[in-house]
Amino acid sequence: MSHFCYTYGVATTKQRIAVTLDKNMGKALRLRAKRDQVPVASAASDLLRMALEIDEDLHFGKIAEARMKMKDIKWIPHDEFWEKALGKK
Repeated sequence: MSHFCYTYGVATTKQRIAVTLDKNMGKALRLRAKRDQVPVASAASDLLRMALEIDEDLHFGKIAEARMKMKDIKWIPHDEFWEKALGKK
């Protein structure tokens, strides 16, 4: 007996992963995909992208909070920072 993968020969630049969902999550994902008129995989990818962006925001928010608590910080105006960062002046 041999197994044949349904993606054999299909060129894609996207990484495929297997995700196991419980009944309620699967239903919610299918309903969202139907509402947005996209494939279920696209809906899952969109939701994962949003979740990663939120996670990133939380991570950098914690770093910013820690910096705000530091003493002896030299604050510079926004324009001055970007002038220095971009090598202007």
